[in-house]
Amino acid sequence: SQAIKIIMNSLYGVLGSKGCRFYDPRLSSSITLRGHEIMQTTRKWMEELGYSVIYGDTDSIFVKVDESLTAQCCNKIGNELMTHINHQWERHIAKDFNLKSYLEIEFETHYSPFFMPTIRDKKTGSKKRYVGKIVKGDESKIVFKGMETVRSDWTEFAQEFQKELFEALFDSQFEIAQLDEIVKDYTKRLFAGEFDQKLVYKKRLGRNLNDYEKNIPPHVQAVKKHKAEHPDFEVRRGQIIEYVYAMSGAEIFNGKNALNYPLYQQRQLVPISAAIFDALVIDNKKNNLGQLFLPDF
Repeated sequence: SQAIKIIMNSLYGVLGSKGCRFYDPRLSSSITLRGHEIMQTTRKWMEELGYSVIYGDTDSIFVKVDESLTAQCCNKIGNELMTHINHQWERHIAKDFNLKSYLEIEFETHYSPFFMPTIRDKKTGSKKRYVGKIVKGDESKIVFKGMETVRSDWTEFAQEFQKELFEALFDSQFEIAQLDEIVKDYTKRLFAGEFDQKLVYKKRLGRNLNDYEKNIPPHVQAVKKHKAEHPDFEVRRGQIIEYVYAMSGAEIFNGKNALNYPLYQQRQLVPISAAIFDALVIDNKKNNLGQLFLPDF
């Protein structure tokens, strides 16, 4: 099924590409509109059954169920909804188009708890960004989708920080004070230099070095600065550049850089923490969050 999905997505892509002999914007637009229609209709059928749809995108839909239900009961509901929606599409397509339906919605998993950060200054969820806990028997795991933990443009330091916050947040014995302590601990250790080896950014060089002339990104700035100091230093297109933010700006990582800890604090710790505290809205943490980041020396 994954291979079929890749082929279908590729076909959609080339139909919308002017370089393809089969280019036809009407076809690609029609596919997009039909996809939206399918998701909107699926959502309507879910809501007609009394369920609340909290999020949906191009190929998935998230349905809220009663929090008091057991995991086994939630999984049963998920499978029942899957069967019902698939039958609905079979009837709908046969009736309106006299065709056999090849549309299939699949129940993937049950997340509990589930967290989806909102878009800044809005109440809607961020597209394809969420964290959820899956429990199977005596085992459980936290799944991150689209979050900093799984994105290559965030440091290992930020990823570890986010994981620890959510492990505390999803614990059955969770208390807000735990998050406070984690934030304070990571801030103190950051300024103490304990995370220096984990503050490295990794970015691929997308072009030849000389092709960067305007709006030069940080990893290229680091390379050009290093090359000016070391003329024999060579890089090539496609190479992964490891760099850090020092007090003098972006630099190639050498293990001895004078790191700009306040910048890492503002660009790594604060955004990750704010997403959680803003959602919790407990004890006015949103307004007092800055107090947690004061280094305790």
